[in-house]
Amino acid sequence: MRRKFILTIIVALFVQSASCVAFQPSLVDKRVSEVGVNNAAAELYDDAKGWQTLLRRVGAGERTWIEAAAKIYPSAGAAINQDLLESFQRSLDVSPHLTLRILKPHVAALCNGEDIDAASENAQDQRRRVERRIAVIGRIQSQSLVKVRNECIRLLHASH
Repeated sequence: MRRKFILTIIVALFVQSASCVAFQPSLVDKRVSEVGVNNAAAELYDDAKGWQTLLRRVGAGERTWIEAAAKIYPSAGAAINQDLLESFQRSLDVSPHLTLRILKPHVAALCNGEDIDAASENAQDQRRRVERRIAVIGRIQSQSLVKVRNECIRLLHASH
């Protein structure tokens, strides 16, 4: 009986660690190449705990996670795309240079300010959040990102 209990615990730990491994950024490429973008995105999305880890780490502005998530964005799933977009938008506040460099083709969606609208309690809070994001993005000095920086700022101004 005791061996069966220990074996059950070991199997449970293995399954849990396997789930976490699936969300290592380096494995996203592998799944995309093996099953395609849409299927890889759906697999990742189906693991709720791992998906939340991915979204949290993207939103925190972690380079390897942003790069990995960008490989499955956009996918065929509307909920998947919305989750990823909201995390990318949060990453603008902490890592704007990196986020805009990696997601340059998606600047229109990235800088539409919808995440600010959803998170704001009132119009004053909304304006404050937009101005803070514009200030953070405005500090980007890289010549390779001047156009996308200016476009993002223009879109944020236009959205509010």
